[in-house]
Amino acid sequence: MKNLSKKLVMSIVAVTLVVAALGASTFAWFTLSNRAEIGTFEAEVTAGEGIEISLDQENWFSVLTTSMIEDWITQNGDFKLNAVTSSDNSSFTKLNGTNDAFVPVKSTLTATGVNDIAEYIEFNLYFRSTNVTEIRLSELTFGGASKNFTVDVPTLKLSESNVKNQNDVLEVYALDAARVSFTNSVHELVYQAADSGSNTVSSQTPTVYGQYDYFLKKNDEVLFGFDPEASPAEELMLDAATTVGASDVVVTLVGGLGSTNIKVWIEGWDQEAYNSILSAQLTISIKFEGIEQ
Repeated sequence: MKNLSKKLVMSIVAVTLVVAALGASTFAWFTLSNRAEIGTFEAEVTAGEGIEISLDQENWFSVLTTSMIEDWITQNGDFKLNAVTSSDNSSFTKLNGTNDAFVPVKSTLTATGVNDIAEYIEFNLYFRSTNVTEIRLSELTFGGASKNFTVDVPTLKLSESNVKNQNDVLEVYALDAARVSFTNSVHELVYQAADSGSNTVSSQTPTVYGQYDYFLKKNDEVLFGFDPEASPAEELMLDAATTVGASDVVVTLVGGLGSTNIKVWIEGWDQEAYNSILSAQLTISIKFEGIEQ
């Protein structure tokens, strides 16, 4: 047997989507109107020797093509990425136009009804192998083209020392508000983009900057009653790492089989989640490697 299990065994090359809104009420602070839209979709999953992958546990491949993945996650209809949140990575709600953060939402996996709309991406990825015992996340890259946003409120406070004025032009990225998670009964990993010139890494409690300040200026009321001075007793969003660790295992194979549930969403409490990223492009690149213990 060739000892390939310590090498790269699988990679999702790219998943490219458009962050779109479905009318003015999609984000409570959105005032623009766009139709839901899926942008260019590129994804290919390739498995190394001795590894097979599947989306349904019935059809196994060494390569999952772009069309296979796209057809799978859109089998229940098209989707849009909305401003959603979760404190348990299971039940997701959206931050909507009624200023109520408790409206349940469905994913590409659970939106099975005729009138259901998927508002975040979710799919299961299955592995089987005779020579690999663990699947580790080796690389996760948030990407996508930037877009310009013209400030349309009198002032926009991005931090205590960074205040923008009306008509200032910002270079923004959808990736700054994105999250990706990998979950099963043993492992749970959640990630966000790292600090950058356009992004401030979010903690589990929102700040008064960015989207909070934007909502306040647009609507003359605080976002969902959040009081930044009160230090909420419960976490408002999932804790998310910004780097992939050497021990970030997503699947432990038992009897040669294992799976992980993958979710991609726009975190509604992220301070970069406001009008600025409407229709911006988001690219997620994921790479895994198999480990033989």
